[in-house]
Amino acid sequence: MPGMDGIETTRYLRGMGEENVYYKNLPIIALTTYNITGAKEMFLQNGFNDFLLKPIDTVRLNAVLEHWIPK
Repeated sequence: MPGMDGIETTRYLRGMGEENVYYKNLPIIALTTYNITGAKEMFLQNGFNDFLLKPIDTVRLNAVLEHWIPK
């Protein structure tokens, strides 16, 4: 993304939640190759709801989507 990384974008969206609850509760999933110890916790602490590593495991992807997308 030009201009902002995923963490900056998530912080921006969460900040919009002060005026519009939609953005406060919007599910945001990190999709990354950043696979180091503590990466998941770092993303969660920065406003993400969940975390997926690349390459994508389609079973895990489906589970995450089923968890976060409203019925």
